[in-house]
Amino acid sequence: MNLTQIIAASAVTLLSTSAASGPTITAGLYKVTTKSSLQKSPITEESCVSPAKAAKGGIGLDEGASCRWIRSVRAGGKLDMIADCGRGAKIAIKGSYTPTSYDYVLTTAGGPLGAVTAQVRGQRVGATCTADDD
Repeated sequence: MNLTQIIAASAVTLLSTSAASGPTITAGLYKVTTKSSLQKSPITEESCVSPAKAAKGGIGLDEGASCRWIRSVRAGGKLDMIADCGRGAKIAIKGSYTPTSYDYVLTTAGGPLGAVTAQVRGQRVGATCTADDD
């Protein structure tokens, strides 16, 4: 799993729904800016969260991902998550969210990438998006 896949998987996971509290984020088009310890400059991309994804709780980790969440707390606007990706690789996410934004630090340890830190910020910029933006 490369850094882009890890960051994409974590961002999508933030969209998950808690049965007790409802969706943590609103469907729509998001501008996502990522700055990692491996990059000289931030990367900004658009990401679509369809109403169907928001309603069913998002898709969690990418289907091809070999990680599993061992702690996943998304409550009261706070994120505190840890994933085990096998072979000693772990991902940790700590940050915050609102219905229309998120801001977190993702760190990796072990695995082929070693130690990597990424700051990820997402802001809803539109109410609708197409499947091509997914």
